[in-house]
Amino acid sequence: MKLSISKKIIIIAVAGVVASSLIILLLGSNMTSRLFYSSLENDMRAMQALVANMVDEEEIMLKQTARILITLPQFVDAVYENDIESIAEITRNIKKEFEYDLVTVTDSGGVVLARGHSDRSGDDISKRPMMARALSGETSSGVYYDATAEVPFSIRAFSPIYKDGEFIGVLSIGTNVASDAYVDQIHNITNMNFSIFYGDTRYATSIFDENGNRIAGTRKENAQIVDRVLNRGELVIGRSEILGELNMVALWPVIEGDNNRIIGMWDIAMPISEHVYRMNDVIMIITFISLGIMIVIALIAGWLGNKIARPVRKVTVYATQVAAGNLDIPLDVRSKDEVGLLITAIQTMISTLKDRILETEALNERVLHDVAETKRLMEEVERQRVTAEKANKAKSYFLSTMSHEIRTPMNAVLGITEIQLMNESLSLDTRVDFERIYNAGYLLLGIINDILDLSKIEAGKLELSPANYDVASMLSDTAQLNVLRIGSKLIEFELSVEENTPVTMFGDGLRIKQIFNNLLSNAFKYTDRGTVKMTVSVSDDSCTGDDVIFVASVSDTGRGMTKEQLECIFDDYARFNIVSEQSVEGTGLGMSITNNLINLMNGKISVESEPDKGSIFTIRIPQKRVGTEELGKEMVDNLRMFRASNRALMRRAQVVFEPMPYGNVLIVDDVDSNVYVAKGLMAPYEMNIDSADRGMAAIDKIKNGNVYDVIFMDHMMPEMDGIETTKHIRDMGYTEPIIALTASAVAGQVDMFLNNGFDDYISKPIDIRQMNVIMNKYVRDKQPPEVLETVRRFIENEEKNKDLTKSRINDVISDKIISLMDNKIAGLDITCGLERYYGDIEAYLRVLNSYSLAVRDMLEYIKVVDTEKLADYKIKVHGIKGACYDVFADNLADNAKKLEDAAVSGDLEYISTHNSHLVESATELLDEIDSLIVQINSVKSENNTKPEKDKIDDKLLVQMLAACKEFNMNGVDMIMTQIEDYEYTSDKELSGWLRENVDLINFKKIADRITNEHEQKT
Repeated sequence: MKLSISKKIIIIAVAGVVASSLIILLLGSNMTSRLFYSSLENDMRAMQALVANMVDEEEIMLKQTARILITLPQFVDAVYENDIESIAEITRNIKKEFEYDLVTVTDSGGVVLARGHSDRSGDDISKRPMMARALSGETSSGVYYDATAEVPFSIRAFSPIYKDGEFIGVLSIGTNVASDAYVDQIHNITNMNFSIFYGDTRYATSIFDENGNRIAGTRKENAQIVDRVLNRGELVIGRSEILGELNMVALWPVIEGDNNRIIGMWDIAMPISEHVYRMNDVIMIITFISLGIMIVIALIAGWLGNKIARPVRKVTVYATQVAAGNLDIPLDVRSKDEVGLLITAIQTMISTLKDRILETEALNERVLHDVAETKRLMEEVERQRVTAEKANKAKSYFLSTMSHEIRTPMNAVLGITEIQLMNESLSLDTRVDFERIYNAGYLLLGIINDILDLSKIEAGKLELSPANYDVASMLSDTAQLNVLRIGSKLIEFELSVEENTPVTMFGDGLRIKQIFNNLLSNAFKYTDRGTVKMTVSVSDDSCTGDDVIFVASVSDTGRGMTKEQLECIFDDYARFNIVSEQSVEGTGLGMSITNNLINLMNGKISVESEPDKGSIFTIRIPQKRVGTEELGKEMVDNLRMFRASNRALMRRAQVVFEPMPYGNVLIVDDVDSNVYVAKGLMAPYEMNIDSADRGMAAIDKIKNGNVYDVIFMDHMMPEMDGIETTKHIRDMGYTEPIIALTASAVAGQVDMFLNNGFDDYISKPIDIRQMNVIMNKYVRDKQPPEVLETVRRFIENEEKNKDLTKSRINDVISDKIISLMDNKIAGLDITCGLERYYGDIEAYLRVLNSYSLAVRDMLEYIKVVDTEKLADYKIKVHGIKGACYDVFADNLADNAKKLEDAAVSGDLEYISTHNSHLVESATELLDEIDSLIVQINSVKSENNTKPEKDKIDDKLLVQMLAACKEFNMNGVDMIMTQIEDYEYTSDKELSGWLRENVDLINFKKIADRITNEHEQKT
């Protein structure tokens, strides 16, 4: 049966409408779903960028505000003066004015002075995140988490506070990001829920459960998202259920500002159920419209078929274009029926999508603006970096100037002392006083060097200078220097070295020696009696190739340290156990510098200590073995037999000065005392010495035609300094040597002199050995042989004419001295005293002289007992007791101990009865000691000549060479004593040179010279 045309139209129209409706439904649903979720993801990315930028802007604003606050004079002065009340008031005002959640001010050690957000103070926060960087002088900021802090989770800025270049404290300001107020603020700005996670647990959130409680403390259960954010550091945007409701979420890592460690997650979330319902409504509308169109067309398909077909086709084409992404094409269809409603709905949907796209573009523009602002801030940071570099250069200049200004007066003090010590006619008391001045001066120089070392460490300018070094020589030098610190203490020193220790290693030997010196210095300082032991070995565990670990341990039986003291042993200026009767020299910088040097070498240091039981310091420093040669048993035994010797100290001034009457020098210095010192030290050379008090005066002398063998030019002078003066003199064509006299000890100064016309330099205070090298090099060695021979013969004849009756009487001197000492002094055990000092009479006499001076001072104090100053009396009697035990005056020491015990118990009757007896007995003993010293000095002055010889026996030189190569200290001493039995004519200089280098334990240098001279002879 054939269908009618109307039925065909109805069937065709219905089929067309059904097909068109299905197409529109499918395409519309798919497009709507895709655009919907794409729009939501874009919204989340934009909001994530906005929140992340807000966090960054908060951090930048905190840093800028902190930098402004630390420049406020009132605030800086309050911190500098430690005015706690003013600091507290200022911090409260800062918190109120800037609306910060926390404001904290600490001192330079990290101890809280005041908080603006709390009355709590006095706690040590130096170990907290980012605080360490601020204490080292760096401004730091970022997200901060510390469970022990009053505000654990915050954005903070830490900024060091300076007063005239001195670091005095740290200012910390911050915003609490884990507070309800903060998360609600983000929620209000973004219209999204905001959460902060610590790990995978919500720390703070703006999300409430069905009971109206915030869901802080709940965990993020999606393990895949947690892994991507916390472990991979990714930004994750997607759909997630929160409290059973579907949300679009964005999560990204919370990075702790101090160490770039991921500690949690930022989370923004937007419920999308409402949007899903809206999207479903649109799809349902499309579906119902399609059904309605099919019903209507089925009823009136006859005459509406053609009319309906045209708009359906247009809608179909439009939907296809929209599905392809073309949202700007027009849809020109006029219809008031269901098709028209469908078209209106589609146009509304497309218009909404276009509005969302425009909003996204606006957000992108804001992000670009924020990027530009970030770039501007980075340029500002670069400008501040340049400013900091200029400040560092200014600091280096200050160190150089400070070094010069301090060392210039020290040059006068030590130089004049050195001159006086060369005077053999000094009395024993006067010589002891000058030695005390000399030792105190060098102690002050050591303190200055420690401060300069610490300054270079803080500025990051201290550099290592690795090279090959001789291990045995380094160890013996260190031991020789430090055993002099024993003085009159009852201390035994032990040096133990493993046989497999390499002979030569590669590293910064000078800095390692500095580390050993600091450790041994502390051991001797804080040990009154007992043993100081140094153990040295190497370990190749976990090492490859030539790498080894240099292991050294220094132990003592001294005062030890408490647990609290151990925690701050490496802090700057740390000193312990300082009591009135036991003063300890030093600044407390030694261990801080030691720790920094060990860290610079990638080494480690450990400390074990107990009060009154002693301490053990152990260091492990990576080094390289050079060659395969090891010290071996013989060398180790020789090092182990090391014994203390004071001869290096006592012979400090015994340099062989070769007269140079042909010499002509000019000293240029604006300080009269410096000129006096230089002339005094040069006097033994018997040369012509001229001087000038400023640079222009020196230039005038050169203009007048004066020519000098050497010009000694001071560095720092008014009007025209030494460098400028030297430049003028060189420009005049003057070519003779110019030597810099400099008190500047900062690294880089030497090269500066050599690059500005100087030939060499001498450091102030002037070392006579260094000066002697300069004189020999630039004055003596440029003379023709006939001039030197003439001068030598003249000097020999002059010495022979002075005394032609010299004979060997050393044995007579020794016998007379021993005879005098055999006449026992009542109350003094001379035998035990000599045994303690290994039979060294000179050392024992020096101790007795020091004992006499010290005890006389204390006796003057206790002659009259003041009952109101009983504590001071106890201290003085305690000192007398210790000094008497040191020289084995045991009876007198026992009496002093009884008086000390009486002072402790307050027994005034016993003190009144027995004090005068102690004073009388001690005075009588001191008079006998002084008389003995005077008699011995008289014998020495009457018998001070030796028999003459032309040259040193070759046999003795060969023995000396062998002993030096084996590091046999006792053997070297015995051979040197045999050499000094005679006065030499031809080998006078060699004899003096050998004594000087034996005292300094320069055994390698001695061996090299003896070998070279032997090769020249053969």
